[in-house]
Amino acid sequence: MTLKRYTPTTPSLRHKIAVNHKHLKLDSLKRLTHGLRAKSGRNNQGRITVFKRALSKRVARRRYRILNLQPSSQKYTIIRQNYDPSRTAYINLNLYEDGNLAYTIAPANTKPGTIVLRGQNVGSTVPLWSMVEGTYIHTLQIRPGQKMKLVRAAGCGALVVSHTKTGHSLIRLKSGKILKISSLCLATIGVVSNPNHQHIILGSAGSGLRRPTVRGVAMNPIDHPHGGKSGGGRPSVSPWGRYTKGFKTVRKPKIMAI
Repeated sequence: MTLKRYTPTTPSLRHKIAVNHKHLKLDSLKRLTHGLRAKSGRNNQGRITVFKRALSKRVARRRYRILNLQPSSQKYTIIRQNYDPSRTAYINLNLYEDGNLAYTIAPANTKPGTIVLRGQNVGSTVPLWSMVEGTYIHTLQIRPGQKMKLVRAAGCGALVVSHTKTGHSLIRLKSGKILKISSLCLATIGVVSNPNHQHIILGSAGSGLRRPTVRGVAMNPIDHPHGGKSGGGRPSVSPWGRYTKGFKTVRKPKIMAI
């Protein structure tokens, strides 16, 4: 995975940096995908409920790859590595022992043709209690039996700090937060693929597919509390009237038990 720079034939290409995806497959299995409709941040009534979402023809043609977020303990073979337009990480197409095919998030440094066994191997999914302290993991369960929800973005990886006598494990996320979760939860060994995603530079505003941000004082009174001719004179609030300045918005405990 190398970074790709462009010849500055236009001003937007002068500083653009992208990740080279030549080694990835772009096609997908139809039975493991479904259509993804572009909604541009609107609900079923046509009203904008999520701001700064752009409508793009590229999103309209996109097909969503269905991931297996409850993987089994079977041995599997990596058939190929695909590019997923709906997420930052790469995905692997795996062939399991029972003949089923499934997409999973690709760990870093994995190649097609690799056979992954159950155990302390990169790409194998095992409970936390069986992992050695200091192991890097991704696609982590929050509670046993649920889907794997945490540590799924490109280049991310959590660290198994220690195991307690009460049947819990301490996991340090990339943000520095420490989670205390059940040791029965499953996780995949390794770090998520595509670590160069953080070095991408779009080069132009149009590449981000984002709509412009409109100030509240420029709106009508019905659209924002700051709207109207006399929109000032009150503390900064959100469109729903909640204060946005002067207090902490996120609690960050040292250890969070789940």
